[in-house]
Amino acid sequence: MKRTQASSRYITRKAFNRLATLLFVIVLSISSGAMLHANAMNGSDAETDRSSDTKAAKQEYKKLCVEPGDTLWEIAKKYGDPDKDVRFYIRDIKELNELDSSAIQAGQILLLP
Repeated sequence: MKRTQASSRYITRKAFNRLATLLFVIVLSISSGAMLHANAMNGSDAETDRSSDTKAAKQEYKKLCVEPGDTLWEIAKKYGDPDKDVRFYIRDIKELNELDSSAIQAGQILLLP
């Protein structure tokens, strides 16, 4: 019996099942590793968040209502430490109040460190 060229292109059911099982194991391993890595990263972030929350809870902040015409620069110069650079105090105000920019509005309540 002669074997035709077309028949050599097909794989047997047994070979197909082995390949499918191998592929499943590879995908399962990769996804498990990714989930373990994500959990490890979340655990370390949660620990950092808890320690910063504890610090925030211990420190008392001054509340300030923004007046028309106020800027972060003027507020930082007025309420910040005169021995420190104003830009660092502005950065602290922005971080504490979760501000993306230096834009503030009249009537806005700011926490000052």
